[in-house]
Amino acid sequence: MATLYSPQAGSPSTTLVNDITDSQTIIEVTDITALPDAPNILTMVDGDNFETILYESIDEVNNELKDITRGIEGTAQTWSSGQEIARNFTAKDLLDAQNEIEKLLILTQELWLQEDDNSINEVTTYSAVETDDNSINEVTTYNAVETDDSTINEVTTNVS
Repeated sequence: MATLYSPQAGSPSTTLVNDITDSQTIIEVTDITALPDAPNILTMVDGDNFETILYESIDEVNNELKDITRGIEGTAQTWSSGQEIARNFTAKDLLDAQNEIEKLLILTQELWLQEDDNSINEVTTYSAVETDDNSINEVTTYNAVETDDSTINEVTTNVS
């Protein structure tokens, strides 16, 4: 199951205190209280350059994000002091939510079919995913269902 990180209304931000390298795993920010509790993800954007990081812990005394995984979206890169960093809604958030919804839809369909007709022989799931630069355009899930009385032949779920 994917980890769904807590959003923060209004996407409040803070800024980097110092320049950071592309491999730095501790980052000092100006106001740690503006950010959601760990673990969570944050983004830095400058024009076409962006990076999403995952931080596992916070040091509130020193205003530091710690145990950071760099470049979970975009590329790990150097950033200058004063760079804005915020809990923005990301492609990762959407993809993880879509994947969890798809799993729930499949589970719900399987449970519904079992309650409706206790003689299901087989449920086979096929997924077709169309991607474009790490974003899902459409996920189509086909469940081929074989029952003893053949009342349901196919259930199709689209998540766009």
